[in-house]
Amino acid sequence: SVESSDEDEGQDDEDDEDDKAGKSKLSKRQKKAAKATAADDVRKREAEVAEGRLANDPRSVEDFERLLLTEGDTSIVWIRYMAFHLKMSDLEKARQVAERAVKHVGFSEAQERFNAWVAYMNLECTFGAEETADALFKRAAAHNDARQVHMQLARIHERNKKPELATKVYDTVCKKFAQSKSVWLAFLTFLYQQGDLEGARKTLPKCLAALPRIKHPEVVSRAALLEYNHGAAERGRSIFEGLLDSYPKRTDLWSVYMDAHIKAHTPPKVTEPDLKEVRSLMERCCTLSLKAVKMRFFFKRWLDFEKHWGDEESQEQVRAKARAFVESQAS
Repeated sequence: SVESSDEDEGQDDEDDEDDKAGKSKLSKRQKKAAKATAADDVRKREAEVAEGRLANDPRSVEDFERLLLTEGDTSIVWIRYMAFHLKMSDLEKARQVAERAVKHVGFSEAQERFNAWVAYMNLECTFGAEETADALFKRAAAHNDARQVHMQLARIHERNKKPELATKVYDTVCKKFAQSKSVWLAFLTFLYQQGDLEGARKTLPKCLAALPRIKHPEVVSRAALLEYNHGAAERGRSIFEGLLDSYPKRTDLWSVYMDAHIKAHTPPKVTEPDLKEVRSLMERCCTLSLKAVKMRFFFKRWLDFEKHWGDEESQEQVRAKARAFVESQAS
């Protein structure tokens, strides 16, 4: 029995050793698998980092070409690629990229395609010759919304400090798209911002003659606002007065007028606020014969003004006038 016991113990020892050996082999396999998994994770992380860096900061032709494989319909990538070549003073390669961009970006991506054309125009107008810029402009107008292409060309000339060329483009687009309110407003804004008050004032009647009457109020209102901001406040006021004689119930026009008038007669436009000048307009607005809801709008605007620039007494005077108006409506 002792021998039997010894044999059993020997067998147990062998089993233990086999178990240990099995465990040892399994552990090695696990370690190998873990190392492979870790290596894969590292490679994935490196790829993700590289991809992120590639998208945010491409630094070479290879980077850009790789990025375009997945982002070829995104205009910003093409534009950055153009800028990359310009930074290297290589205008010809920037042109080649621009040419690829306008052909590659899909027709389904209309805005992206238009952006690529605008970037190409900007490139030629800024760094190319007048002949190449003009030829490209004609191509762009043929492949896109011609009105928008004209407007972008004018803005490019503005940014490049070429007001004569910008004026020429605006003249053309206003003749070509004479019933477009936006082109006339853009031209008027440009002229006022350039300080060409005479040109702007001569353009307004042409604009009104070309546009349908329904578009006149907004255009005249904008012209008056431009006079307040860049020309003569008194002339702006006169334009608003003439406009509101025709549209006395348009609270939106009155609101623009009041804003412009307040701004023109308070700091920082002037050193000392001219409260009398502003109050005369406010009081006049509050004596108009309009519906109660519109009159409440005027009283509120006046009270807001007094809260900012007046005192308790002036505020109470406005409240008293408002109460008198309410009572007159009730009787």
